[in-house]
Amino acid sequence: MKATYGLDCYLFLVLLLIAPVWGPLFFPGLWQSHQGVLAVYDVVDLHQALLQGHFTPGWSPALSDGGPLPFYLAEAPVLLGAHPVFAVRFVFGASILGASLAMYALVRQLWGRRPALLAAVAYTYAPFFLATLYVRGALADALAYMLLPGLLWQAHEALAGRWRALPWLTLTMVALTWTKLGLAVAALALTVAYGVWQTLARRTWRALLMTSAALGLGGLGGLLLWVPIWIAGPVSLLSPVRAAEHLVYPFQLLLPAWGPGLSIPGPDDTLPLQVGVALGGLAALGLVVLMTASEVAPEAVGDETPPRPHIAFFLTATLAVLVLILPMAAPAWGLGEGLIRYPWQLLGLVALSLSVVAGAVVAAWRRPLAQLGPLAALIGVVALGSYGYLAPTFVDQERLPAQHPVNAVLQDDLLLLDYTLAAETLQGSADLPSVKAGDTIRLTLYWQTLRPVGEDYTVFTHIIDAQPRQWAGQDNPPVQGLSLIHI
Repeated sequence: MKATYGLDCYLFLVLLLIAPVWGPLFFPGLWQSHQGVLAVYDVVDLHQALLQGHFTPGWSPALSDGGPLPFYLAEAPVLLGAHPVFAVRFVFGASILGASLAMYALVRQLWGRRPALLAAVAYTYAPFFLATLYVRGALADALAYMLLPGLLWQAHEALAGRWRALPWLTLTMVALTWTKLGLAVAALALTVAYGVWQTLARRTWRALLMTSAALGLGGLGGLLLWVPIWIAGPVSLLSPVRAAEHLVYPFQLLLPAWGPGLSIPGPDDTLPLQVGVALGGLAALGLVVLMTASEVAPEAVGDETPPRPHIAFFLTATLAVLVLILPMAAPAWGLGEGLIRYPWQLLGLVALSLSVVAGAVVAAWRRPLAQLGPLAALIGVVALGSYGYLAPTFVDQERLPAQHPVNAVLQDDLLLLDYTLAAETLQGSADLPSVKAGDTIRLTLYWQTLRPVGEDYTVFTHIIDAQPRQWAGQDNPPVQGLSLIHI
């Protein structure tokens, strides 16, 4: 069946049902996360560079685990006069909406609107996606997880012989490669495997060839866009973190605990890594479907693709990804530095696969599950199962000065974000040019930790003239020794 077009009221239902996910974006300020305000300063840095005519500025360590595309997207609101904090929230919001709509479009094309509705809600409420947003604050990862279902959707369209999807498939691959190179490689493998599997069933080898060419062209285009960045700054392709130390233990996939913990080596990892009760339950239903006879009802809207083979493929893909990130795969990760910093970042592919399985389960058991009552119950379970994870803590926007962005990295542990200078005289505050002997200069430094710090640091602050000659200095731990780094 060909794609159908027109007003789709279920799209409005998708936007309504995911409102709790994007709702925190409307709170003032920025939520506390692992990335902190680093993305805000990257946006400021990019904006200042563009004003000076430089299109490839030096980047902070955020880009060693991500690409430049989300920051260029954030530049659009800044050019229109928006605050950088709003620009970062804008990209996060676009990622949330895009992820849900792309998943909806993919599953709608396969089995119709109601299975697509559940799949879109399941993907958006996936615990790992929420952790990416509100625990890690990873801008590049959030955008990449939006692009993953879009890539699979356009690949499905191309494999079905709808050639108008080929340019969009190429552009999506370019965007993913320029956003998250490691995830782009993993997504390419999944998409090619999906194409081969579809081709073996349909015998449409020409479609597979065209789809593969579009994917390859997109990957090459994304790599070419990386070249100016690599030339302009010290951004490495390879991860500085030993991935084998951050593998996922099976019990971590089942833990319901949630919190702002960091990823640390070993089984004591405090980062939320659970698959989620809802997605796990829907995966179990998928296994039940595989053991029973089921077909798509004649009234289905979409390509009328049998859901059982899709359940089998995406459950197999889920199992393959999980095996790859478990400790048993340590030798593979230990062969050398890879493009993926943390193996658990591949959990985004698990969320993608299980969300498609969720839609396939509704399509396979259309008569009981696609009715409004049972479908509403399933959606309620998915949303309520993750609702408790949507309570980020916010930082006041006024505490983000962005007056003198520095983005200087110290030992890969600390980042000097910004500083402010103020002069104090006997008569009160004064401008720095009017400072004279006996006045006080107040320097405020803004720091951010990039990972757990294993030792204390001392801040050396010196006033040096052009000769250079030191006129004053002060050496002490941060905040006059009141805030030790190593705790």
